[in-house]
Amino acid sequence: MDKYNHWLGKFVGKLNGSTRYAITIGQTAYFSVPEAEVSAWWHRHEDEHKRQWRDEGRIKFLCTYIYYQCKYGYTNNPYEIAARKAETAQPEMA
Repeated sequence: MDKYNHWLGKFVGKLNGSTRYAITIGQTAYFSVPEAEVSAWWHRHEDEHKRQWRDEGRIKFLCTYIYYQCKYGYTNNPYEIAARKAETAQPEMA
């Protein structure tokens, strides 16, 4: 279940110099803004991080994410590249 207008999203956003921010931990995304301000593409971005958490597991995901951040930075972090790609993905038809 996602959380909106949440202190954690606001806090991490402030650390990163942004008022519009989200951080995903496990299967919950913590957005710094109210739900009405979260676009479909932003949800898809955070949903990709949820998939990464699920597929990699907590310890592996966290360790790998931190390693990638240190080695590549945010823009070139492979997890973030995949999440940006997911932003424009078309939903699957049932």
